[in-house]
Amino acid sequence: MKFLPRLCALFFLPACFLGSSAWPTSAQDAKTTTKSASPKRVFDPARRVPDYFGQIGLTPEQRERIYKIRAKHYEKLRELEKQITALNVQMIKDCEGVLDETQKKLLEARREAASVKRTVPSSSTPPTKEVPAKKAG
Repeated sequence: MKFLPRLCALFFLPACFLGSSAWPTSAQDAKTTTKSASPKRVFDPARRVPDYFGQIGLTPEQRERIYKIRAKHYEKLRELEKQITALNVQMIKDCEGVLDETQKKLLEARREAASVKRTVPSSSTPPTKEVPAKKAG
């Protein structure tokens, strides 16, 4: 019998707090409830403030100005990141040009082993090191 008050609290109290507006009362209410759901938001990295800016009390006007600044620079940054990626690829190709055939085969084998290791989850967990207990004395 001790669990009966808890059971009542679990089921009936939330219903009291939610009220009758939580559930649609007719089919039309159900339709309007589903239609009013907002579409999924698209992530826009330019619509963020830099780290810690959100904690210093920016006004809405300041936020909008920061968003415009970030949008302006965002595309330039993406282009520079593409250039950096292309330069890194070229650097690796140039470095590979120094290697002899045996070294190239070894490098390819290492890369392949690493990619397999990344894609195949390990079935065993690494062993944990047990700390010996201190002796009383």
